[in-house]
Amino acid sequence: KQWYQRRVAITAGIEELKRQVLAEREKYQKSAGSDSAISAVVKFHVNDKFTLNPVDANYLLSIEIQMPIENVLLQCDVPIDLLDVERNSAVVSHSACDPEDKNYLLATYRCQANTTRLDVKVRSIEGQYGTLQVYITPRIQPKTSQLRQ
Repeated sequence: KQWYQRRVAITAGIEELKRQVLAEREKYQKSAGSDSAISAVVKFHVNDKFTLNPVDANYLLSIEIQMPIENVLLQCDVPIDLLDVERNSAVVSHSACDPEDKNYLLATYRCQANTTRLDVKVRSIEGQYGTLQVYITPRIQPKTSQLRQ
């Protein structure tokens, strides 16, 4: 009998929390649509590493954050190749680029739920150098992104 009363109390508590969350979401949605709305940008720490593998002549880019990653966008102003990583479960999408605008790579990695680390292998053409820009978007609200170069 005690466990039943406890279960009923916990269930009632959960339902009350759900109502409170809904009320706060509605309040946020109303305020976000107004002219005086202020949205707080969530800061998050990014652990990144760009390591040369001289044996295979490629680089391993490792990105890790404390919250789930929604997507990672890569943009580069020189031609580079993206190589497969075995332990990578993200889905990559390539977008059309215009080399005349110094845009040779535009790729998006969409991560599965609860992915906090992404590894990407890239190979560049020897003698060419440029900037690889990485935009990391976590799975949080409001949407925000961080740039690494």
